[in-house]
Amino acid sequence: MSDSATHAIAVDFLRMLSFVHEQVVLASEALLEGRIDHVAQVRALDRQVDALQDALEDRCLRVISEDPRADATFLMAVFRSLSDLERAGDYAVHVAEASRVLVVNPPMRRYTDLRRIISTIKTMLAMTARALTERDADTASIATALDLDIDEQHDQFYRELVTYLHEHPHAVNEGLALLRVGRSLQRIGDHVENVSERIANWLGPRGRQLGV
Repeated sequence: MSDSATHAIAVDFLRMLSFVHEQVVLASEALLEGRIDHVAQVRALDRQVDALQDALEDRCLRVISEDPRADATFLMAVFRSLSDLERAGDYAVHVAEASRVLVVNPPMRRYTDLRRIISTIKTMLAMTARALTERDADTASIATALDLDIDEQHDQFYRELVTYLHEHPHAVNEGLALLRVGRSLQRIGDHVENVSERIANWLGPRGRQLGV
């Protein structure tokens, strides 16, 4: 029971990761390209992420309690990571919804720094999924370390935006929307970091092997 049940949980956890990744992609296109039609898709994916969280929490706990052969360390890493992925999906929704303000009143500044942050988040999510699929602790550790880059990029973005708002006080509404976007992206990075760190800890010291 343990191998098949754990494998199925791992597959659905990877699916949850892919949904969050898709949310980030669609939200970034809504933000950077004015694709407001993507907002509804981001929300729909968020409902799927929420449903997977509920289902996987129950399944993880059931397998741990019923099967002594199950890899409880891996299952607890997944269990604890579910809320992180759910929150990352919520923040992707926030980014998508902010695009409604910014497409009506586009800010008088470039999105260069936001593009860098979004690109790093996409890389983190892809590497986290690959680390689990390929059972690669090094890849998980690299993904974890990328959150430092996101923090640095966010700090630079924040400083530049505050400077811009001092010089252009009429753009306060757009500026506040961009501040919310920047903070949401930073929080996505924090939550993905938690997930990749748990995978690295599970794979590294224990050398676990999972047939994902």
